[in-house]
Amino acid sequence: MLIDVTNIVLDLYTTVIGQSIIVDQLLAKLRQKLLQEVALQKQILELMGGLDMLFAMTSHRESGIAGSLSASVNHHFRLSFF
Repeated sequence: MLIDVTNIVLDLYTTVIGQSIIVDQLLAKLRQKLLQEVALQKQILELMGGLDMLFAMTSHRESGIAGSLSASVNHHFRLSFF
């Protein structure tokens, strides 16, 4: 989102870059915000990857427990009839 806005701002102010101190200062601030946004998005992606791994492990463990429980019940059920 911020990148899209930045592209629009650059399109609008390209002609005055380097000619206006105020515009240059504001573009420098915008650059810093973009760098912060990129860093934040990287952290979010890392966090999402970690959460995906946790959910996958939990799901795998739960399916393993459910499968083990089911096998145990089936084994017990067969033994009780024979």
